[in-house]
Amino acid sequence: PSSNSAAVMAHVIFEQDPILIKSSEHCFKVEFHPQEPLLAAATITGAVELYKLNYEQTTSELLRSLPCHKESCRVARFLCGGSSSSTAGAASGQIASTSASKFSAVTDIETGTKVWKAKMKDGGTAMQVVDDHRFVVGDDSGGIRMFDTRQAKSVLSYAENADTISDFSLAEDGETLVTTSADGYISVYDLKKSGTKGLIAMSDFLEDEYLCCEIVNHGKRVVCGSQLGPLAIFKWNDFGDYKDRLRGHPTAVDCMVKVSEDAILTGCGDGHIRAVGVFHKKHKSSIVGLVAENGDYPVECLALAPDGEHYASVTHSQPAIRVWSMDVTRKVLSGEVSTKFGGEEVTSSSKRKADGEVDDSDDDADDDGGADKSDKDDDDDDDDDDDSDSPVKVRNKKRRKGGKTQIPAPKMKAAAFFGAL
Repeated sequence: PSSNSAAVMAHVIFEQDPILIKSSEHCFKVEFHPQEPLLAAATITGAVELYKLNYEQTTSELLRSLPCHKESCRVARFLCGGSSSSTAGAASGQIASTSASKFSAVTDIETGTKVWKAKMKDGGTAMQVVDDHRFVVGDDSGGIRMFDTRQAKSVLSYAENADTISDFSLAEDGETLVTTSADGYISVYDLKKSGTKGLIAMSDFLEDEYLCCEIVNHGKRVVCGSQLGPLAIFKWNDFGDYKDRLRGHPTAVDCMVKVSEDAILTGCGDGHIRAVGVFHKKHKSSIVGLVAENGDYPVECLALAPDGEHYASVTHSQPAIRVWSMDVTRKVLSGEVSTKFGGEEVTSSSKRKADGEVDDSDDDADDDGGADKSDKDDDDDDDDDDDSDSPVKVRNKKRRKGGKTQIPAPKMKAAAFFGAL
């Protein structure tokens, strides 16, 4: 960029005033409360720290620390339906969490009392809330279980993956779940069915570790972040192989969050947060530009506030948590400000064919958005398992390249299913 545009970039990106939060110990994930200005942070000590946010004054206050687990708490998610408490000045309700100690638990926010817990086969790594009582947990060994807090044990389970479950994304119907795994497979499940009957589709082996995912374009596509950097974009009714591959991230894309149906934010190993268009009306499919930076440490988590006005990022360094305004992201996506350094490109299937990659030519030709078209159990009650954890254990889990038994995706059945959505 020119010196003038570079100055604009520096001012826009580096002169922001986020809320800075120093967690007591290393933080893995954060989650906004659905109704109150609260942020929950899952920490390596096993505690979930609740911070009260003041957006106008850009300050935060540690409200309380919930002793959810004895080992690392890797993910914490508010269960739906929390309500305001006028006496406590905080939110009532419950928060679900999962730990390296092979337990999932539900804790009352106001009292700190653990009201439900269940033992898993391995340490939890990912979580997706389904409704007020149900949530899905993925673990270190590739297992997936759905729990209902009204029952003592899991209500369904899946075992198609052979390595760490890294992320989930729930479709608008509330019953279809997309999963990413470090074993190089993308899977889609029907949460009304357990076991192999619940498997709707499974990708081919993709020769990369997929770390995060989001459903975009009103359910038409799924975008996934990878260990090697490129974003893989799948067509909703065809998960055999990705249809587009968006290059430009210099290192692993560890996390992402959807900000609209045609735009996401990505957190990268270089410490930068980028705005990315996915079949965007103005930017098509491209890395639009930088919106924030977290120094030299990787961005491990991104979370969007329910009102869409703020988002949070997590890194290894302190302050571990930063809460940013969406103003810069909106300016970048609208084209009001350019923060693109250049060199980023989207690789469609035709380009992939030239590079020796697989070419798929059955993509639809009538998508809106102005994007470029491609041519193509144990029930032990003691949470005391001696399972240590570290900030890089989950992120750097090695993919198992051998011994994987591919379960064929029922393509005809999947096509009929997705066509009915």
